[in-house]
This record gives sequence, C-alpha cells and structure tokens, in this order.
Amino acid sequence: DRDVTGVQTCALPISIAGAELPKEPWVWGPGAMQRTDARGMVRYENYTPGELLLRVSPPEKSDNLDALQRLTLREDDPSPRVTIKLRRGHVVSGVVVDRQTRKGLGGATIIFVRKMPDTKSVLPPTADAVRYGVDCRTVADKEGRFQLSIPEAAGELVLWGSVPGYRTYSPSGSVVDAPGEFHKSITPVAGRPTTDVVFELDRAPAFVAHVVDPTGKPVADVKMRATVTWHEGNFQGGWGPPVEAVSDRNGRIRVDNLFGDVLRPNQTLSVDVTFVHRRRSLGAQLSLEPPTDGKDVEHEIRLDPLGRVTLRLVDQVTKKGVPDVRVVVYCRHSAPFDATSTSIDERLFTDANGMFAFDGVIPGIEHSVVVDPARWDVPTTDPGRKRRVESNLPAFVVEPGATHDLGTVEISTK
Repeated sequence: DRDVTGVQTCALPISIAGAELPKEPWVWGPGAMQRTDARGMVRYENYTPGELLLRVSPPEKSDNLDALQRLTLREDDPSPRVTIKLRRGHVVSGVVVDRQTRKGLGGATIIFVRKMPDTKSVLPPTADAVRYGVDCRTVADKEGRFQLSIPEAAGELVLWGSVPGYRTYSPSGSVVDAPGEFHKSITPVAGRPTTDVVFELDRAPAFVAHVVDPTGKPVADVKMRATVTWHEGNFQGGWGPPVEAVSDRNGRIRVDNLFGDVLRPNQTLSVDVTFVHRRRSLGAQLSLEPPTDGKDVEHEIRLDPLGRVTLRLVDQVTKKGVPDVRVVVYCRHSAPFDATSTSIDERLFTDANGMFAFDGVIPGIEHSVVVDPARWDVPTTDPGRKRRVESNLPAFVVEPGATHDLGTVEISTK
C-alpha cells in the first residue's frame, strides 16, 4: 500500500450528463494528463458531472501494472476522493542483440500479448488494454536491455517496429501477425521473475550504389531517390515516403533497411531508384527486387546525359502562345501516376511565347507532363478545371541526351 510517485494519469470523459460519448476507449482523444506527486496524489478539476475513465500508467520499469478506473462525478458530490490500488505484475527482462556480434541493439519495441482463455490465440495490445486494463509494452534502451511488468498469465512477448540496419517486422498491421522469430512465449511463475529473454536480429540487406559518369569516374553529390512499392495478399498495394540519399566524394551511396518490410506476411516489394546530378545534367534509373539470400545489394550506376521535353501552349481560339502557365513534369515509377510517386516534381512556366522546356528528364523512365495542375485543388465539378487542365498528354521515354517534343497543346483561356 505504499504511495507511487511519477505515475502518469489521464482522465477521459465517458459520458456527460448521462449521454454516452460515441467513441471507443482506444480512439479517444488525449485527456488531461498529469503525474502523481511524492505522495502519489493527483488532482483533476473543472470536469462536468458524468462518468470519467482514469487511465493510470506507472513509470518505465516499474513492477506495477497499468490500470483503468471508472469514476462517477455527481452534482451532490463534485469532489470525490478515490484511492486506486495498482497491482504488481510479473517482471520480465531481457535483451535485444545482433545475432552475429551479440552487441545490444536499442530502440526496439517489446509488447506483451496475453493468450485468450481456452484458445491458442493472443489478444492484440489494444483489445488487451480495454478488456483487462493492461497494455504492457516497453522500448529497449541503448544497450538493448528491456524490462516490463506483465499480468501473471501466459502470453507472448513480441518485438516489432524499426531498428535501423536490421530486419524487423513492420509496425503496420496487427502485432500478432509478426513472424515467429519475433515471438517469445512467456509463462509466469509466481515469485520467480523472467530474466533470460533474448531477441536476436539479423542485419538487413543494404543497398550500395557506386555512381560513375559516362567515362567511369566517381561522381559526388548525386541525389538518389527510391520509391518502395508493396503488394500484400489481395490488396492492390501502396507506397511509402521516398528514401533519399546523396553520394559521397567516392561516388558511394549506402542505404540500410531499404528492404526492411520484406518480413511482412504475404508481401512483395519492388524498389524504383533514380539518380540525378542536375549541375552536370546527368541521371540514371534502376529497378530492384529484395534479395532472397540476405546479402547486401551492390550496383554500379553509370550516369547518362539527361534528356529534354518541350511543348507549346496556345489559345484554342486565337492560336497565340499563352505565357505564364504552370507545367509540372512527373516521373513514373511502379506506383500510380501522382505527386507522391515521383522522383521529379518540377514546377515550371511557359515563356512569353507559350513555350515550355525542361532539361532534367531521366533517360529510360516513363515521364508525363501536366498543364496547370493548380486546378487539382478545386472540386472536379468546377467547370474551370475541365477547361484548363490538360492531363491527357501522352507519356514518354527519352534516350540519353535526346529531346522529346510534345508539340502544340491548345487550351482555353476563358
């Protein structure tokens, strides 16, 4: 019955004046968060009479368990005093290490999921928190060590999330879907802490590029941009934010964990990479598949002269050139054609004669040109968009140093 200091608490309204709030507990917005003082006390004020849910989270590495406490605020007793007794759990500790070097690895998230009664399945952490008032998780310190307090019930520790440079399970999706190598079964025994849990991680295959110019000399300051596209099960797939890097003075680029999501179940990946040195007007492209042997992927990237695309915009009535129209050049990868899947997003304008030219087209990749894409920001029912946007220009691919002319494009200026 000792007081617990440093406990984080969060008061969340459940109902106000008897009306239920239409939200599930795990998607409520942030409530008023406070920490208990040296006497284990915390005080909340100015709440409307109704029901509250008080979430109590002990400090990191505490042997106490999280708790959920329902409170009722009545008009005839607006300042109730409530004592919450935290249960002590079973203490589990361990370490996350490099499988080869045995060096500790920090930053991994460790989650405990309890087995369902009379079944072999486990509860995801969200459901566990709602049904039992327990959400057991921690993060390994810089030495790879972790400790958490769990209920005295059989379950599993699951490692998930990113550890740069190592193969881990992607945090997207349910934690219970993590491959078996990231699960450790736990059967607590009263009075005997579990202290020997070890997670071993393998280094993720790295992508290494050696960038050279057309004569074979290394090129520094080349900008690399990789788009990772995934397909999983019956889903069409998607893509994440681009991965970017710059070559060093020896023309070398190394990217760790580019293929890290390969461990997600039923998932296939493809990686499209572009390399551009604008000042020297050089570029190249490369398509990759994740390695199956776990070894680093190395490629020599020979840059070629960038290509050029041109067009002229004219008024469809007067046939005169239309100046100052914004034009965007997009570079297609394996993902759909839009701004999130491009390695080029160049916004340029037509000159006084309606002429447009862009000298940064990467050889060997399909590109597209969109005229006046600012109209994308207005509803599709807006007639102005239909008049002004010309997004059906044919896609094109250029050879090194070549020019592709899209010809004359007529637009309405009304």
